[in-house]
Amino acid sequence: MDENGRTLGDELSSRTSPQTDAEYLAFYADAAEQGDIWFLNHYTHFTLYDLNQDGIQDILMSPDGNSIEFAFTWEYGKAVSLTGSFSYLCEGNVMYREEIRSAKDGADLLYCKITQFEGNTLVTLADMVQNKASGEWTDQLKGQAMTDAEAEAIISSYPRVELDFQPIEELFKCN
Repeated sequence: MDENGRTLGDELSSRTSPQTDAEYLAFYADAAEQGDIWFLNHYTHFTLYDLNQDGIQDILMSPDGNSIEFAFTWEYGKAVSLTGSFSYLCEGNVMYREEIRSAKDGADLLYCKITQFEGNTLVTLADMVQNKASGEWTDQLKGQAMTDAEAEAIISSYPRVELDFQPIEELFKCN
């Protein structure tokens, strides 16, 4: 508590979020310069997008202008991590992540995970793995095999949204 009887909670709740895209860009540029947005040297592009639909423009960071590595949001005057990497955004603010990993037997495994925010909670909508050598799919949520058609139906039910990525240099023109 300070000399005026204000607590840290009072101070944090009194901080207002940016209101315009220009204010968000200036805020995120400042946060990047202060180190709140990590690994900045890995990102070549960014875009603003309200990923969790809370009315706050989040900054989505991309290493290639196509995929999304991290999303940060404004929280009480600081840039904080919202979510880790995902491959692309789908309609309805659904996030699709795809990656290849190696199994213990040396086979390549294709992991497909589909998530979405419900309020502040990240919910898994689908989690599937395909053994690239055998072609077999497994539904990780149900713990059971699935067909190619079932996996493709799930993946295709989430159409990709094209985002307007800007070169990272544009972010720093705001400061």
